[in-house]
Amino acid sequence: MNTIISILTSVISQAAVLVALISFIGLVAQRASIERTMTGTLKTFLGFLIMGQGSNIITGMLDPLNEIMMEAFHIQGVIPVNEAITAMASEQYGTKMAFIAFFGLIINILLARFTKFKYIFLSGHHTIIMAALTAVMLSMFGLPTAGVIAIGAIVVGIMSVLTPAISMPFVRKITGGETFALGHWATTGYIFSGFIGKIFGKNPEETSTEKMELPKWMGFFKEPVILMGIGVFIIEIICCAFAGSEFVANYAGTTHMVVWALMQGFIFSAGVSVILLGVRMILAELVPAFKGIAERIVPNAIPALDCPTVFTFAPNAIMVGFIGYTIGQFIAFGICLATGMTVIIPTLLHSFFMGGTAAIFANATGGRRGAVIGSLLTGVLNNMLCSLLFPAFAALGFAGTTFADTDFSIIGLIFYGIAHLLGVA
Repeated sequence: MNTIISILTSVISQAAVLVALISFIGLVAQRASIERTMTGTLKTFLGFLIMGQGSNIITGMLDPLNEIMMEAFHIQGVIPVNEAITAMASEQYGTKMAFIAFFGLIINILLARFTKFKYIFLSGHHTIIMAALTAVMLSMFGLPTAGVIAIGAIVVGIMSVLTPAISMPFVRKITGGETFALGHWATTGYIFSGFIGKIFGKNPEETSTEKMELPKWMGFFKEPVILMGIGVFIIEIICCAFAGSEFVANYAGTTHMVVWALMQGFIFSAGVSVILLGVRMILAELVPAFKGIAERIVPNAIPALDCPTVFTFAPNAIMVGFIGYTIGQFIAFGICLATGMTVIIPTLLHSFFMGGTAAIFANATGGRRGAVIGSLLTGVLNNMLCSLLFPAFAALGFAGTTFADTDFSIIGLIFYGIAHLLGVA
């Protein structure tokens, strides 16, 4: 039994394996040749690995910057990390998590097959994180294991079709079609950003971040990866200057602080370039392969994919969102300090993935102004939700961190509110 659980968890949690398997099933359903089936399956697998390695490059570069920023501005508080709290939860709820994730995927497929919500959620790591959240929160109610698994799987299955469905109007506007949906559980934050863009922005077609007018001598800034590299270098050098060369030397070693900051800025750009390469490969292989599933297994099925899949449609917005979301996190930091709430430390990794995606949503509805305001307010919203959720997990023995994305926070707060009403929390 433990071996089966381990295999299930591994397949579901490894997005590259899960999506390659889906691609394989789709190509077989189309009766593609052996050569086409193997090529499509392995290139989908490779695309996800490339995207993952790009994410690792970004993470490896942003983690030291986060530490330097905390030292520079004397920041203390809680860092929300999905993977950390999921790992903590797995020690006590690992079996429940695996079964919730597995049956949640089955419910997702059944809902896609028999309802109008045709989305199949393929961000497997997020499925595991949602399974961890539901397993932990349902433990407050004193339910038997079967009850926890059943309710948790229903929540995961419904969320797997609901969140792609409600974000699809925005994704359609971003991509110009319905070849894929968004499968990332910060969807409420992205939708919020899209609405903010619509309220505060104007003429998105004319004022898009991708149509910024620059003087000829600044033409090189039109290359998004160059703009990102320079932007992150400026952030790096400011943080390094305030932190001091002695502290920065813990990460830079004998390399001069300015040179190290320059390198880090463009390592960020390199990571983004790798992510975009992986995304293009995934979309080129998975979407055609998925037609087999859409035609034969789940009619009109649409794959719901992780947030970097929208990055290729508005790369300039990524940097806008990175900066706007970071500012929003600092505003939330100040609000928490002023009100005595749990202080959530601004996290630059979230600024990149969540902030970038939030800006892309808001750019589609409100252009540059929408992207700035939308990503900023989404940064405020997400960190305030994290702060509200933290006491629930601290009370359950998960001190030091909390879940990081809006959808997790909202589901967690709903469960916590019900537990309070029933007097079990």
